[in-house]
Amino acid sequence: YSEWGTICDDGFGKIDADVICRTVGYSSASGFVTEAGFGQGTGPIYIDDLACNGTESILSSCSYVGSADQNCGHHEDVGVECESFRVRLVNGSSPSEGRVEVLDGSVWGTVCDDSFDISDAVVVCGMLGYSSGTPQVRGDAFFGQGTGPIYLDELSCTGSESSVLRCSHQGWGNHDCGHNEDVGVVCGESGPTQPPYSWTTYPGHYWQTGAMDYGGGFFHIRLVDGNATNSGRVEVRPDPYSEWGTICDDAFEKIDADVVCRTVGYSGASGFVTEAGFGQGTGPIYIDDLACNGTESILSSCSYVGSADQNCGHSEDVGVVCESFRVR
Repeated sequence: YSEWGTICDDGFGKIDADVICRTVGYSSASGFVTEAGFGQGTGPIYIDDLACNGTESILSSCSYVGSADQNCGHHEDVGVECESFRVRLVNGSSPSEGRVEVLDGSVWGTVCDDSFDISDAVVVCGMLGYSSGTPQVRGDAFFGQGTGPIYLDELSCTGSESSVLRCSHQGWGNHDCGHNEDVGVVCGESGPTQPPYSWTTYPGHYWQTGAMDYGGGFFHIRLVDGNATNSGRVEVRPDPYSEWGTICDDAFEKIDADVVCRTVGYSGASGFVTEAGFGQGTGPIYIDDLACNGTESILSSCSYVGSADQNCGHSEDVGVVCESFRVR
């Protein structure tokens, strides 16, 4: 429900482009363009001085300057070119497991289980953002037989590669397998919980049991475990597939609480609580050192430190109490 906007090219580098491409389901970027190389956009410039460290699997985990403090024009809109090769997991019981499928052009195909081992699974899971934990291999079409080409056979990765394309194999499309040998993986527990997707494929407003989930720019947001619907621990997630997480109370103040409350439909905050006053949450701590200036209408317009660089524990989860008057 928010207006589409752009990212400024100030300080933008290959690392930032890689994270953007991973966010939309590709393994990395092959390049990027500055100075509106793909044309000037319209609407807000939501992100300036993007500063990813390269370990992030989704854009909202990076640190950046929000729209209220950016100093750019649309002639500085950035663009990226992602590697055309993609990977996904299909038919699992959660987004972190399933049959391994790879995309060549517009046709999805599978990977044969011949010689496929933990090192190969590490690379597949790493491409999807699951960089920790020990993955498991499931052979013999454990997650069902796929269709289309069998692109890879005798895959042999060391585990350090950034893409399976950098591993040795029989040759693209060369195999002696059937789909009864399609391989699957179960990735480690920590990592993103969304499958590859384009940001245009999901709506911005959802209903969650016991709490409203409001579209807040890059973040969905809800209040949890409060005494009423207008209070609770602030929980956010960057998209409907990701795990709910929290906001650290470091430097959090009334101005920040006002923006949180405006994001969920209230006119402002009557107060806020630190040190997990509404209980400790679980999952990632997506936001640290939140720094709103008070003019923002949605949370993602504020500047903050992303989850990859935060230094908090859930004992510091912040909560808010919003004014009870609302408008819709």
